[in-house]
Amino acid sequence: MLSRSWNLITKRAASATASTAASRVTAQESVTRLPNGLTVASVDLQGATSQLVIGFRAGSRYEKENEQGVIHLARNCVGKDSGRYPGTTLLWNTALTGGILDVKFRDGRHYKNSLLSKRFVSGEAVLVGVNIDHESLLNYATEQIPLNEGTATASPTSRYFGGEARKNFSGPSSYVALAGKGAALSDTKSVAVQSVLAEIFYAATKKITNSAQPININYQDAGLVGVQFNAANDGIGLLTKSVATSLKNVKLDKDTINAAKRKAMLKVLSASESASSVALDCAVQLLAGSSVTPSIFVDNINSLTQNEISKAMTDSLSKLSMAVYGSTYHVPYLDEL
Repeated sequence: MLSRSWNLITKRAASATASTAASRVTAQESVTRLPNGLTVASVDLQGATSQLVIGFRAGSRYEKENEQGVIHLARNCVGKDSGRYPGTTLLWNTALTGGILDVKFRDGRHYKNSLLSKRFVSGEAVLVGVNIDHESLLNYATEQIPLNEGTATASPTSRYFGGEARKNFSGPSSYVALAGKGAALSDTKSVAVQSVLAEIFYAATKKITNSAQPININYQDAGLVGVQFNAANDGIGLLTKSVATSLKNVKLDKDTINAAKRKAMLKVLSASESASSVALDCAVQLLAGSSVTPSIFVDNINSLTQNEISKAMTDSLSKLSMAVYGSTYHVPYLDEL
């Protein structure tokens, strides 16, 4: 699945404030598409170590209802030989305890192979190197990577619908996530808006509870932006209502927006210190259709207007999603917020 969590791996190198702009490390990015469809990209951060990522546009997002891909590999390995135990012995022992092996395992194997033949091909792949010479990376891609050739397969668009999911759990605390519609990976400008919006939501929620954490995730076709928090079971209901009210009543003044911009860019700078994070982010961008340099992305954040952020906030809050884990009895439903 193509997705980015801005709390983990999707920040790009940038300056957080004007005073550090002069010391910004400008990443040099080169992208080449080979005749077999493989996209090769190199990013020079002038670092001492190199990172190499091979990514495929594959996973549950691209599986049809009768397909089971690589995420089911561990489950399908049950019954196969291991280094210390023959697979047939495992099967016999399973049968002795009441387990049943049926034909669905064989069907799943064929579905998996079908998915691999469609998705794990050159047209669905990217090769990204950080702090690696681009020509050397091209030579490696053309001479040493044993990829099956094939073109990219079109996938239906996945839309954001909103809604809620609730799962009971017996424990002293409950956990709630509130989020609205976010930006698609391919829309760089909207992704920049979302990064600022996430900081605004987080700041508003932090005034109510110290357990607040921002939600800022971008997928191929849409995204999620909001907050998550937790509290003791007897207090989670009131807290959920308070958080929802605070999000809907955020005041977008100049100081609020500028503070959110600075925080968003600071997170970009902090996460970009890891070459592996930059490599993963570049791979995700390319699989979504395009990529931008760190400096361009930060300039997008810095140039956002109050009107752009206000419009995105209204759109995001118009149809919320909520996930609850814990004592769901104490948590109000979305239509009660």
